[in-house]
Amino acid sequence: PYPLAGHMEWDPFLELTDTDAASPEQKVPHDKFLKWSPPPAAAGRALRIACLHGTCSNAKVTKVQIMRAAKMCGKEVEFIYLTGRLVAKAENPFRAEMSKQFKDQEFYDWTLWMNDTTKE
Repeated sequence: PYPLAGHMEWDPFLELTDTDAASPEQKVPHDKFLKWSPPPAAAGRALRIACLHGTCSNAKVTKVQIMRAAKMCGKEVEFIYLTGRLVAKAENPFRAEMSKQFKDQEFYDWTLWMNDTTKE
């Protein structure tokens, strides 16, 4: 039932010290939690992070938006900026605002933007 074999399901919003609110299956022994660490980056190179932009944006915009975080990481982390393959539609309400903030840029999406105003 868990996405990765050997990993316990956990609630990211649950404090480790908040054992009263945790159900028995959510209680993670403190020593087991602290022993977990992400897999190491390949030897000889920086950790790589794929940076995907939001709706109506592009890789250049994303680079500007996370520039400070990237500088803080230094050469330890390599940020790879990706651009969606679909040109953002004119009816996307974010396009007007993005065009004001980032002039002379083409904007893209990863999926089709839909104005879903239907009510169930």
